[in-house]
Amino acid sequence: MQILIQKDLTTKKEGDIAERIHEMVESVTASHQLELRESIETNIQNTRKLEEERLALSETNANITAELDSVRAHKQAEIEQLRQALNDVQDMVVFRNEQDKSHADELVRLQSLTVKENEENEIPKNVVEDLQEQLEESRMQILIQEDLTTKKEGDIPESSLDEDETRSVWRYGFKGPLRFALQVGVSALVTVTGGIIVASVDAFNSDCNGSQSSYVCSLLTSLCNVSHAVPPPF
Repeated sequence: MQILIQKDLTTKKEGDIAERIHEMVESVTASHQLELRESIETNIQNTRKLEEERLALSETNANITAELDSVRAHKQAEIEQLRQALNDVQDMVVFRNEQDKSHADELVRLQSLTVKENEENEIPKNVVEDLQEQLEESRMQILIQEDLTTKKEGDIPESSLDEDETRSVWRYGFKGPLRFALQVGVSALVTVTGGIIVASVDAFNSDCNGSQSSYVCSLLTSLCNVSHAVPPPF
């Protein structure tokens, strides 16, 4: 009997212990589940927050990248403009140097031509001066001869010749041939010498690329004016 009672008590105790263990397990499980649920919710919230922060950072990064691209493009355009400006300046410097060299070469050529022109102008100048002296002497001789002829004519009695006969005597008399000979001789001298000078001027002009020597031309003009200054014999 005692054995049965003892078994019964033992069984009862075991049942109480099992129940308590079960209750403890359930309590621990519930607590763990609550903690786990809270942990999961916390993780979800943290994940959402991190995702929001990631999206915000991604948007900020995109904005920064776009701004950097814009700044980079602007700077690149400025660099290209500066590079083009530098190339233009370098080309201009090269062009200026070539132009200065060309001008310097042209100046040297013109200086050489000026020296040559001055040397060649000495000969026509001397020739013209000699011709002017000869023409002046011829004019003086003509004036002296005319004065002598006029004085002789004053001693001659008045002629009974008519106007045409008087003109014929004047033309073919002593005074007319002298003036005519002097004029023809002077004109021939001017023509021959002038032709030599003109040929020299043409040769000089061909060296000067078509330019004319105003000084030589003025000398020729003066020479021609002197030749035309000789009065006609009638």
